[in-house]
Amino acid sequence: MEDCLAKTEWLAGKNMTVADVYMWMLVQMVFAMSLDAEYRKTVPHLTAWCTKISSNPNVVRRFGHVKMC
Repeated sequence: MEDCLAKTEWLAGKNMTVADVYMWMLVQMVFAMSLDAEYRKTVPHLTAWCTKISSNPNVVRRFGHVKMC
């Protein structure tokens, strides 16, 4: 995903889509439970993408706030 997100802002298209939210639901658990700040530095595009989705008001309203490990 890091390589894909290095080339584009979203996984499918120019805006956040269901594909982004679906993959975020899987990835955010790993970010919340095991990927510490040092590791997140090695995947800057994935981290930025995850943070961007996590801060989207609609996502927050549905899933709540996600804390990074």
